[in-house]
Amino acid sequence: GTAATAERILPLLPPGRSTYMFTDVSPVFLKQAKQRFSEYGFLRTSLFNMEDQPEIQGFETGIYDIVIAANVLHAAKDLSVAVRHAASLLRPGGMLLLYEITRANFLGEITTGLLLPNITDCAVRGIQPMASNKTWESVLAASGFGDIQILPRDDQAEAALPDRVLSARYLTNNVRAGAVLPAGCTYQTVWEKRDITGKGAGLGRILLLVNHEDASPFKKKKKK
Repeated sequence: GTAATAERILPLLPPGRSTYMFTDVSPVFLKQAKQRFSEYGFLRTSLFNMEDQPEIQGFETGIYDIVIAANVLHAAKDLSVAVRHAASLLRPGGMLLLYEITRANFLGEITTGLLLPNITDCAVRGIQPMASNKTWESVLAASGFGDIQILPRDDQAEAALPDRVLSARYLTNNVRAGAVLPAGCTYQTVWEKRDITGKGAGLGRILLLVNHEDASPFKKKKKK
């Protein structure tokens, strides 16, 4: 897309141990991203359609730590299929991070809603593409995800807005909900104000990766 999400995330990543794959269905946006983010040597770009299986598009499955989809998956004809395709890219314990509007709104229906394809999973979403919190939880769980979080919570003032950030961890038979991930790392949601521009413009609340306090590689050894 327009790379608004990538613009916020790229400055947060350690260049020496990161690879960021920027995807879109249009080569136009890929060309723009290459030019706009040329300073980030770890950026890669590739065409990707969430409606199709990743492996037939040249993607290796089961290797990505995080898949980020900002205001994207609801545009799929079948939401469950799109989520399963995203899940197939993740390694065991990997994270799916979504930004979605989780309730219908009139402005969206008469603007971008007119550009969306006809959905085929009406039994899941009804007649409009925006899935509710409960629907997202159900679809994610059915696709093998656990540790599902949706923010802001309903009891927060920000919940008056229709936008939500969803995070979920891809589970397998060897990775259970709440378990410590390989290499002594786990994912937790931590929300804080952070300024990455150096010019006093804060990004607001963002999702961070946090070392697990019980993970052995991060424990401080006691001095004898």
